[in-house]
Amino acid sequence: MHRKCLKELASGISTGVLKAEISCSGTEEASSSTGRFTKTLDACTEEVTIKNTSDGPIYASLLSNSPAPSKTEAASSGLSLDIRYFDMDGNLINPNKVRQGDRFYASVAVSNTDFNRSIENIALIYRIPSGWEIFNTRLYGVDTDVTESQSDYRDIRDDSLACYFSLAPGETKKFTIRLNATYKGVFVFPAASCEAMYAPSVFARTASGTAEVTDAM
Repeated sequence: MHRKCLKELASGISTGVLKAEISCSGTEEASSSTGRFTKTLDACTEEVTIKNTSDGPIYASLLSNSPAPSKTEAASSGLSLDIRYFDMDGNLINPNKVRQGDRFYASVAVSNTDFNRSIENIALIYRIPSGWEIFNTRLYGVDTDVTESQSDYRDIRDDSLACYFSLAPGETKKFTIRLNATYKGVFVFPAASCEAMYAPSVFARTASGTAEVTDAM
């Protein structure tokens, strides 16, 4: 396109100084001679309204960030849930900070704290931070070399493991999940939980938190 045509086109769409009023828990003037204005808004429960006081049209975009998820506290009643993490040599590790490429596993122990009665139909749900991956040993025929308890049914997904089983009075069952630290960043560490499916007052859960995956050394 000829330079003269470009100049004529630019003059045709120019609206001069950008002027607007932004309302969100109060009204504020927005003004810019460059045609672009950015404003960070505090969280508010009201609608965000924009009134154009310029000589021409303006185009607005509103971007929002979700608040941090609420913290889940550990609790238990009739069951106990203990999760520990080990490297592939069996050494205890801190799961809140691992390196990208690390391979490790979680050992999940569920115990019946009642020595007088059995607890039937327990559902264990274990979820991982989104920076990790579950290595499904069943798909690859790999032995974990870790002795673990049998479950009535086990469902392994991309981001979680579900086990269903029963416990005799005072019995403990342990389950292992092989994991890979895949993506760098800081991620929500979801709470794990177990519950008697037909007696929800019998349960246990861990606290939620954060997990960091750092650069590989």
